[in-house]
Amino acid sequence: MKILCPCGAKFAVDVTPEMAQTPVQFICPSCGLDSSAAVNELIRQEQETVGAASAIQPQVAAAGKPGLQIARSHSSSTTAPPPPETEVCGKHREAIQQHCLICRKPMCAKCIELFGFVCSAFCKAKAEAQKIHLPEHAGKKSVIEARVWRKVGRAVAAVGVVVALLVGAWIWYAWFGSHPKPFFSVKFPDNLGSGQSVFCGDNQLLFRHELVLSRYDLKAKKEVWSQPLLSEKDLDEAVAAETRAAQSSIIRAKAAGRDLRETLPSTDEMRENIRNAAAFTMEMYVQGSNIWVSSDSGKIARYDWNTGKPVKEISLPNGFRQLARNDENLLFQTRNDAGQRSLRCLNLISGDVIAESLNSPTEGNMVAGKSPPAGSGISSRASQSLDPAVVADQAQRLSFAGKLALPAVLANAMYQQRLDREMNGADTPGKISPLDFDEDMGTGVKLISSKQGDFEFTVRLLEKRIVARDAMKAAPKKSALNGNVTASQSGMVANELLNEMRRNAGAGTVMENQSRYLVTVHSVDGNSPDWTGEVIGKPVLIPEKSVTVIAAGSMIYAFDRANKKLWQASFTHRVTLTSPFQGAADSQFGAGPCVEHNGRLFVCDEEMLTALDATTGNVFWRLPSVGIAGIFFDNKGMLYINSTTASPDDVKFSKQIDINRQIRKVVLKVDPKSGKTLWATQAGALVQYVSGKYIYAWNANDGDYEQGGGLKQLALPQESYVQIKRLDPDNGKILWTYSEKRAPLDVKFNANYIQLVFPNELEVLKYFSI
Repeated sequence: MKILCPCGAKFAVDVTPEMAQTPVQFICPSCGLDSSAAVNELIRQEQETVGAASAIQPQVAAAGKPGLQIARSHSSSTTAPPPPETEVCGKHREAIQQHCLICRKPMCAKCIELFGFVCSAFCKAKAEAQKIHLPEHAGKKSVIEARVWRKVGRAVAAVGVVVALLVGAWIWYAWFGSHPKPFFSVKFPDNLGSGQSVFCGDNQLLFRHELVLSRYDLKAKKEVWSQPLLSEKDLDEAVAAETRAAQSSIIRAKAAGRDLRETLPSTDEMRENIRNAAAFTMEMYVQGSNIWVSSDSGKIARYDWNTGKPVKEISLPNGFRQLARNDENLLFQTRNDAGQRSLRCLNLISGDVIAESLNSPTEGNMVAGKSPPAGSGISSRASQSLDPAVVADQAQRLSFAGKLALPAVLANAMYQQRLDREMNGADTPGKISPLDFDEDMGTGVKLISSKQGDFEFTVRLLEKRIVARDAMKAAPKKSALNGNVTASQSGMVANELLNEMRRNAGAGTVMENQSRYLVTVHSVDGNSPDWTGEVIGKPVLIPEKSVTVIAAGSMIYAFDRANKKLWQASFTHRVTLTSPFQGAADSQFGAGPCVEHNGRLFVCDEEMLTALDATTGNVFWRLPSVGIAGIFFDNKGMLYINSTTASPDDVKFSKQIDINRQIRKVVLKVDPKSGKTLWATQAGALVQYVSGKYIYAWNANDGDYEQGGGLKQLALPQESYVQIKRLDPDNGKILWTYSEKRAPLDVKFNANYIQLVFPNELEVLKYFSI
C-alpha cells in the first residue's frame, strides 16, 4: 500500500492480516505529522477489499454452469477499486521521476533541473554537512549547461588555435618567410675574373667560374660535379706555342736591327695571361640538359649533364664569328680565305651543324663602318678634366652646408680652367661642329637572327648629314651673382656656373644623325624577294612575331614575312630607348624600341609610347612618358614600363643642369588594350625581371669605382651596395627590400630564387612565396 503525506512525501507499506487486529503508529519523518488513525483506516479498508475478493472466487468457479448467476443485493455488491492516481510533485504538480536522496520527497523534471538528486538547497546543505556524496544528475540544468559550455569552449578553443596558427603563420611569412635569405653559397679563393651562371632543371644551377664548369643541386645544397674546361696539357701546349711565337718575333727583330728592350715574359706570367684570355672568351649555352661551351679557339664542346665530362667537340673554320642564339640553335658566321661568308647553325639538342652560304647581292657595294669610339661621340679636343654633369650629380648628395659653399668652389674651378686655356693659347670656349661627329654610322652587312627567321640587313650610306642642335637654355640676362647672394640662391648660382662651364667646354650641343641610307632586307632562307629602300637616320632592323620593323630616325616601316612593305608611320621624336641611367638601350631593362604583343606593335620614342595595329599601323592609344628604358609583359598580358619622371623640356634641353631638380626612376603598369595607367611607383630602381607574380627591381653601386670628372672638394665617401626590391603586381608597392654592402658582378632571378655573383663568392637567395 502506498501512502501520500500532505507534505508531499510518499511511503510504501506492506499490509498484513495482523495489522487489522493491532493498530499501527505512523509519523511522517519529513513533516512530523501523526497520521496513525488515517493509516489504520486505510489498512482496514484494504483488508475488507481483500476479503471480498476471496468470497467471490467460488462463485467465479461455479459460473461455468449454464444459467447460474450470482445474486447480490445493492448494499452488499462490491466494485473493483479505482486505479491509483498518478503521483505528482507537490511544488510543480507534475509527474514525479525520482525522490530526494535526503528527505525522500518526490521530484519532477523541473526539480531535477534545479538541484539534481536533492529537492532543495536545504537538502543539499544537509548532505554537505553530513558529508554525503551526491552524484551529478545528467538532467540537472547546471550539468546540461556545463556540458553545452564545454562543447562551446572546445569549439572556441579549436577556432582560437586555428586563428592563432594562421596569425602566427602570417606574421612569420610577412616578416621572415617571404623575405630572401642566403640559401646556398660557394666561395672562391681568388677574385672572379669572368664567369656565367644559368638556372636550369629542377633546383639546378650551372656556373662557369673562369675555366671551371660546375653543376650545383640547390635543394641538396651541394656540388654535383666540377669539370676543368682547359686541361693542363692544352695549357702547356698553348704556352709552348706562345713562347715559340715570341722567340721568333725577337729573332726577326734582331735580324732587322731593331733594339728590343722588352724581355720575354716568364712561363708563369704567360700561363696566367693565356688562362685569363681563354676564360674571357668562353661562352656557356644551356638548352634543357644539353650544356655547350664555346671558346675563341674555334671549338665548341658539349658536356654530359650527369658527369660533366666532355662528350662531343665541334671545330669551326677559321675566321668564325659568333652571332646569336635562336631558341635551340646557335648561329656562327664564318669567312673563308676568298672572303665568302657562310652561316653555321648548331642545334644545341642534336648537335647537328648546318651550313648556308651568305652571298648578299649588295655586299660588294658596302662601305665599311667605323667601330664605335669610347665616350659620347664628342672629339677629344672638347673634353675637359672637369665634367659639369658629374659635379651636378655630386652636388645633389651634398649636405646643406656643402651646397652653400658650392658656388665658391665652382667659381674657383672656373677661374682655374680659364687660366689653363690662356696658358695653352685657347682663350675662346670650345665649339662643336658636325665635322666633330665621330659616331658609328651603322653601315655594313648585319646578320640578324630571330624566332621568325634569319635576315641579312644591308646598310649603305648615301649622304652624310649631321645636324647640330643647341640642347641648353640661353644664359640668363641677369646673372644670379649680381647683388647680394643669399643662402636660398646658392642653388641658382651653382646651376649658372655649371651650365656656363658646360657651354665653355662646348658640350651643350647635341648631334642628330639625319643622313640618307639605302637599306636592303634579305631573308637567308631565300624564299622571299629582297626589299630595298631609302631611309633617313641610322636604321635598325627588328624582327617581330608577324611583322619585321625598320626603325630609322622618327620613322618606322613594317613588312610582312615575304618582305612586302605593309605600312609606315612617322613620330614626333626619334624612335629609340633613352634613359639618363644607361648609356644605351639594354635588354635587362626590357624590350624595345618596337615590341609586338597580341597583334599590337608598341613603339617607344623619346617622349611617348604608342600602341599600333601590327598589320595596318592604326593607332590605338598614346601614353606620354619621357625616358623609356624598356618594357615587359607579364603572364596576363599586362604591360610594365621602365621610365623616368623627366619632362619634355628634359629632352629638348638635355644638356641643361639643374641641381635642384632630380630625375627619378619610375615603373608603370599599363593596360595594353586601353593604355590606362593602373599604377606608377618610384621604387628607386628599374624593373629587370617580370614573371607571373614575381617582379624584381634592383640597383647597385661599386664604391671602389672612381668616376672621373668631378671636384675633389665635393668627393663623398662611396659605399658599395646592392639593393633588390620585389614589387606587388597589384598595386606596385614594395613587398620587401634586400640589401648587402657589396656590389655584385651579376644578378639573376628565377621565380623565388635570386643569384648574386660577387668577385669572391656565388650566393643564392631563396624565400617562400604563396
